[in-house]
Amino acid sequence: MKPPLLLSRANDRRPIRLAGFLDCDRHLYVRYGDPTSVLTANAEDGGNERTVVSFPEGIILRDPQFSPDGNAVYFIKMERKDGVEYWSLNHVDLRSNAQEVVIPAQRERIAEIAFVGSTNALIMNAVDPVTNATQLFYVSLPGGRLTRVTNDLNSYFGVSVDRAGTQIVSALAW
Repeated sequence: MKPPLLLSRANDRRPIRLAGFLDCDRHLYVRYGDPTSVLTANAEDGGNERTVVSFPEGIILRDPQFSPDGNAVYFIKMERKDGVEYWSLNHVDLRSNAQEVVIPAQRERIAEIAFVGSTNALIMNAVDPVTNATQLFYVSLPGGRLTRVTNDLNSYFGVSVDRAGTQIVSALAW
């Protein structure tokens, strides 16, 4: 594991230690423009930038995540057709560069994703088409089979899963 990253607060020069937080070699991020791309770069210095996938300007890409084995990148894609937003969950195999749609384009927003430990499954935060409430769904991979985790009239924002894949955290909207 890499040594802890040292940060400092704007009004306080004492370092903040994020022990064990950054233990990967590469970061993922989205760059908007023409084209809009998911990119990866060295975690240490931001160098060795590589394009994972690109789409024409106007496509929104959100929440890129490495698969637990590091061989794929999953991301949310939003595109507009005739003024209507369509959301999909996609992945790119980093070994072959093959792209695959996991959840086909739908009108309901897909907000965030998080892997369930080292398994081939995700927890997804998405809008329920009947209630219009943002709910949590379990996504089996490969295939994209959905199983609802929450089933109420509340809306949930954000999603995080612990490393063991045993606890889910999401914010409840009132």
